Amino acid sequence: MSMVISLDIGTSKICVLSYDTQSKEVIDVRSYANDCGIRNEMPGFKEQSAVKIRDICLRLIRDVVKDKCSSHNLVERICVTGQMHGIVLVNDKCKPVSNLITWEDTRVLNSARGNISELYDKIDMTRLSKYGYRIQPGHGLTTLYWLKENGLLPNVCKSLSVTDFVTAYLCGRIATDPTQAASWDLYDIENEGWNYNIAEQAGIVPEILPEIIPTGTEQGLLRTDIAEQLGIKGNVIVNSGIGDNQASVIGASSFTNSAVLNLGTGGQLSIPINEISEIKGLEIRPMPYGRYIAVATTSTGGSGYANLKTFVKDVIEKICGVTLGDDAIYQKLNEAVRTADKESCLRVKMCCDGINNEQSFTGITRDSFVIGNLAYGVGRAIVESLFDKLNPQVCIKIKSLILAGNFPRRNPFVLNIVQNLFGVTCKMSDNKEEAAYGAAIIAARSVEPMVPLYLEKKELLKES
Repeated sequence: MSMVISLDIGTSKICVLSYDTQSKEVIDVRSYANDCGIRNEMPGFKEQSAVKIRDICLRLIRDVVKDKCSSHNLVERICVTGQMHGIVLVNDKCKPVSNLITWEDTRVLNSARGNISELYDKIDMTRLSKYGYRIQPGHGLTTLYWLKENGLLPNVCKSLSVTDFVTAYLCGRIATDPTQAASWDLYDIENEGWNYNIAEQAGIVPEILPEIIPTGTEQGLLRTDIAEQLGIKGNVIVNSGIGDNQASVIGASSFTNSAVLNLGTGGQLSIPINEISEIKGLEIRPMPYGRYIAVATTSTGGSGYANLKTFVKDVIEKICGVTLGDDAIYQKLNEAVRTADKESCLRVKMCCDGINNEQSFTGITRDSFVIGNLAYGVGRAIVESLFDKLNPQVCIKIKSLILAGNFPRRNPFVLNIVQNLFGVTCKMSDNKEEAAYGAAIIAARSVEPMVPLYLEKKELLKES
């Protein structure tokens, strides 16, 4: 039996999955909290330790290999996926020379130097904006600009996503793939390479941008010293990585062409399309093997509901003197939603444009302002923040929808909200770790013949 191993480096959790390429079944899934955040008093800073993340990944692989590998069960491939948009700087030995500056970082909004407003005046986004790309905090372009303007870019370094960093560490070759590169707002999706004009306008030297190789292809062999450390025998190929948005689409849709609504810390609604197209309000992102997805995004997915959980927890502690765990709070909120008035005048509005992430409430009355209505309203507002970005022509072409991510999985009432709002058949993904599963499928297709990732082109959503 041969198996592949995938890693999913999420914002709040890191997951490892092992997959049998012959039986086409998941062997094992395990995860570890991503508690690698860096405490920083500077406004808007959101950083994680790339070294700690790497060490957790190695520990997870080592545990899987120890428990699941034998002389008859050999590791063939490793593929990494993970959070997008953020960057970590490394030297030519793939040693980090910065922390991971994550997609949640908003320093460019508050800084006197390297402010996002300066970029608006310098960058011509015409070519990229027609495919939905725009200048946003926490993305590679704005973060590199801030580092450059504040004198924090080393003379010789490469910029990588955290997925790229772990992949490069495993095999010794520094590179990225189109799915991660596109998330930095520096990628030319038409020409399938870096947009050096935008880099030049921002004053970013091209040498800092890594080589781009196709998604899920061989990036190198697992380093012998790391293989020994992990207890892996034989030559193991390390595949180039894939963004967690694209990996979760593959992992959730089981090779159908359903739209996928993924609600984790943030959220994405991904719609399969045949070719690069201009679709108002949606970002066109590359998929493996020459396909694309049209994506609506929100920076407030499950994190918006977590804000409500934190508030309720604080009220209980302050008023009742009782401390409840997070799982207990979520369970109580779900119980309260069952008796919520779904037609209540209480309305929650999410403002989550990448710059402002706020929640506002209207229709508060003596009868409406109860915890069940509030919880239901927050869940509905999260889904609406994505639905409102779709034009009617796109909506009517969505025939089925698959729900993915920990937020709807832990809060079943979200499924009904999605189904009622979109008016289509909706189901929860069969795979609990969609991104890790998707990355494993990418790796497995390199080992054994697999079912096609996509149906025929004529069955994909077509734009008008």
